[in-house]
Amino acid sequence: MGMLDQKVALITGGGKGIGKGIALAMAREGARLVIGCNSSRGMAEDTLRELQALTPTILVQSDVGTPEGCQALVDAAQREYGRLDILVNNAAIQTQYSMLEGQYEDFRRIIRVNLRAAYLMMQKSLPLLRAAGHGRIILISSVHGKRPNDFDAAYSVSKGGLKMLCREAAIEFAPYGITVNLIAPGGVKIEGKTGAPRTPLYRTVPRPRWISQYPLGRIGLPSDSGELACYIASEKSDHLSGASIRLDGCAMLL
Repeated sequence: MGMLDQKVALITGGGKGIGKGIALAMAREGARLVIGCNSSRGMAEDTLRELQALTPTILVQSDVGTPEGCQALVDAAQREYGRLDILVNNAAIQTQYSMLEGQYEDFRRIIRVNLRAAYLMMQKSLPLLRAAGHGRIILISSVHGKRPNDFDAAYSVSKGGLKMLCREAAIEFAPYGITVNLIAPGGVKIEGKTGAPRTPLYRTVPRPRWISQYPLGRIGLPSDSGELACYIASEKSDHLSGASIRLDGCAMLL
């Protein structure tokens, strides 16, 4: 029996990257899953097949930047499993651009998916999480919510906003037995981010130098976030809420 046996987890952006790492870890711990995707349908369908070999899983394509898209995911959990125990707000885009060159629409789109969607998903999920009596909410932020990054203003602002959203929600949802915590990964080796560099001014840091910035000797893996998320989602973390956990191989200490 796993730590999350028979729990139902909803993971936005669960078809690839960190979301996939979390989904696989939770599947191995016995959770039943709803994974959301939007633009990366092909990769999400590949992930779905992997997950279905481990646990009951459904895939829902929706735009979490809209109230309707968020509600569609929650409704799918209710319809398929009749409950929701764990919400993982992972969906994000990162389109790097200069503030001098970027348009308002660039900023608005990143805030809409990275920050507004997390707020909406918590709001739409609250009735089911309250009914579970032990709901868990996990926000996936970034070390760039604390430390600026080159040509990444909107992304960094969105991830910093998640940290305060975590704290506010932890206080507000505590009377319902719901905990809210945040994981802030550093660099993570993934298939590719949604959103691509758009500005000719964008500077790419050479990979050998990038990796050398990790005192523990390697870049992060999606499975690192997955294992931590499983602990946070389990009954072993009953007294943990409002926490922001840096998961970066010690890089932020340099």
